[in-house]
Order: sequence, then C-alpha cells, then structure tokens
Amino acid sequence: DRGVRIPAKNGEITMEPSQQPFATIQIEINNAHTLSLLLDTACSGFVLRPRIQKLCRLPTFQTPVTMTGAAGTSSGTGLTQIDSFKIANATFGRTPAVLQEIEALPSSLDGILGLSVMNQFDATEFDFGNGQVHFYRHFKSLPDRSDESSLVAKANMNMLGSLGIFSVDAYFGNRGPVSLLVDTGASCTLLNWD
Repeated sequence: DRGVRIPAKNGEITMEPSQQPFATIQIEINNAHTLSLLLDTACSGFVLRPRIQKLCRLPTFQTPVTMTGAAGTSSGTGLTQIDSFKIANATFGRTPAVLQEIEALPSSLDGILGLSVMNQFDATEFDFGNGQVHFYRHFKSLPDRSDESSLVAKANMNMLGSLGIFSVDAYFGNRGPVSLLVDTGASCTLLNWD
C-alpha cells in the first residue's frame, strides 16, 4: 500500500513501494485451476493462501512447518500437497505447499512460488524488460546476447547458510562490502541501520 508508515529508531519513515510490477507467474494446478503467484527469491518454499486450498479442494496435513523469507522465519502454518502443476509446457509432480495468509502479498496474488521450486533448475533468468522468466535445466552459460554493452554489473551470489536464500555484495562509494538479499518479491530496497 502507498504511504505506509513504519516506526524507526530516529522517527518515522514513509515507505513508498516501487511502481514497477512484481515478478509474477501463472501456473495451472491439478489440471483445473490457474493461479497467479509471486516469484520470490527470498522465500524458501511454495506458499498458498488458505482460500486456495479450499477452492482447489487440496488436502490438509497437520505437519508443523517453518518457512524462511526476507522477514525471517514463521512457524505454525498449515501444509497441503499439489498433485501436479504446470508452468507453460513443463509439468511438475507432487509438490508440498505451505498454507499461510501473507498480509504483505497483494490481494490479486494467490501465493508465492519460492526457491523450493526455482532450485529444481540450474538457472532462473528474470527478463523484467520483456516480462518473462526463463527456467533452464543443464545450464552452462547465459544464452548469447547480441549487445553485451548494456551489461551494467555482474556479481556472484552467496547462499546464506541454512536459510537457502541468496545475497550479493555491494559497495556504497568506497564503503563495503555490504551483503544485500536477492529478493524479487520486495517492492523497494531496504538497508538495516548498521
């Protein structure tokens, strides 16, 4: 939402989300329902809103679940299983999904497709300019680009321990490195006070 105020150590800060669209994807589950999901590189799993579980008549399991995301970990969420889902022409088999109402998720989205799915590929390429995502198996290098002059930066990603999410090192002027979370689900860049 626009104009959300959050408390801060030195007063209040107004957060204004980016006008850029979030990275989303359409999937079809169980050959019956099309869902719109946030593609989120800072979420460890596959998350569905509880209403989707009811709409799609998915089973509920009482297994305790802990999810990791940019905001930390959450537990006490429900668990379900999707028999199959499709992304474009690729079909995936049984996949567990966490049932959780995520307040920060835009209401138009049915859930989050996180790293538990993206990590099944050797590479995931986000093409924000063309509104596309490409999933690669047997990845050796990025496809040949005719104009490498537009490359602004290239950096190694580091896995953050047991969290299974990624960061990159950045410099601000001559200061750094500062470890930044790679989060395609974030609406803006945030830095902690340190």
